Amino acid sequence: MAIATTAIRSFFMILFAQVLAKFLVEFWTLEQGAGYLDFLLKRDFQKIELSMLDLLELNSEVSSFNAKSNCLEARAITADFANFKDSEKFDLIISNPPFYHDGVTKSQNEHIKVSRYASSLNLKDFIRGISVNLKPHKRAFFCYAPDDLSEIAACFKKSIS
Repeated sequence: MAIATTAIRSFFMILFAQVLAKFLVEFWTLEQGAGYLDFLLKRDFQKIELSMLDLLELNSEVSSFNAKSNCLEARAITADFANFKDSEKFDLIISNPPFYHDGVTKSQNEHIKVSRYASSLNLKDFIRGISVNLKPHKRAFFCYAPDDLSEIAACFKKSIS
């Protein structure tokens, strides 16, 4: 079920991003993993400037390799989004951040732990990072657990005040 849910979420993120990408220039993805979503958008909207950020060096290396293998220009950044501020701001940020909470059975694999669990990037830091790196009046799309909607709204409210 988790695989199907992830596929459905990714599908809807692609649809939303495709609508916006027609009008944008600077495009940024966070926690990109292998970069599949990023590259589908870059393939369809070649004019966008694609930047990708991930906490894990391995994910950034895989994304860079995949971009080159598919003749796509993209900038891969390895950094902790909780403390990241780019010299430029972005028109659109898309992310599938780690959102599994404490209390669930965690993988013993460190790579999977960092990629999946909110302890590696909490919601407050994630929202603050969006606010710091997004151009005024632009958009961010992200997947998160529906049960956290009230917390998401509270974090956004704090970030704009």
